[in-house]
Amino acid sequence: RAILGEGRLQRRDLVRLAVIAGGGGEIGGAIARRYCAEGASVLVCDISQEKADLVAGEIVAAGGKAVGLKVDVSSEEDCSAAGRFAVQTFGKITDLVNASATLSPDGNVENLSVAAWRNALDVNFTGVFLMCKYVLGHIRAAGGGSVVNIASSHGHFGLPGRSAYCSTKAALMHFTRVLAIDYGPHNIRANTISPGPI
Repeated sequence: RAILGEGRLQRRDLVRLAVIAGGGGEIGGAIARRYCAEGASVLVCDISQEKADLVAGEIVAAGGKAVGLKVDVSSEEDCSAAGRFAVQTFGKITDLVNASATLSPDGNVENLSVAAWRNALDVNFTGVFLMCKYVLGHIRAAGGGSVVNIASSHGHFGLPGRSAYCSTKAALMHFTRVLAIDYGPHNIRANTISPGPI
């Protein structure tokens, strides 16, 4: 926990365990590496076990603590299992980063398939809800922490032919506002970050 003392920020008993959903991707992987560089342990979750293991392996090779786990964030069972696995492996969870995303095929509402629309909702939005649902209780039990949801600059403004992606990222921002209101009293912060094109 960070404390202010003698005019400077000090760190006292700051032991963190972060669950990174989408940790095998470019943004999620960079976040996982940075967490470990700051001394945290990380559970790298990704729909690809190979990508999750690759990032976790790089972290371990650099002297950090990380484990890769295959997680489909659109699966309630996988999200619940990820929370339990993190606590069983590391003892607690203090941070959750939701970086999983799918880029739906280009198309306007007439030619975008219902299946593509629902897949974007399942991964980009419902997946965040599910990870929060099954991880926030563990963060509360650890005394508090942080949730960071990776939104997008495209959630702030529209992009031609990307109605599903842009809509899910805009919804994610408002979801996170409500999350902050609900869980602030439990010492849990909730924020979004809106990257540009990566």
